[in-house]
Amino acid sequence: MDDKEHLMDNLLNVDYEITDVVRELHQSNLDSTFLKQQVGDLLKI
Repeated sequence: MDDKEHLMDNLLNVDYEITDVVRELHQSNLDSTFLKQQVGDLLKI
């Protein structure tokens, strides 16, 4: 796997992580400080 493929794979994984965390936040009515921080950290990447 070359560098571009590796980067695209990492970006796709981050996208899935963001989707999962946002889904969890939605289910908890946006009431989790930890999940909010996790979304913020993922968006900084």
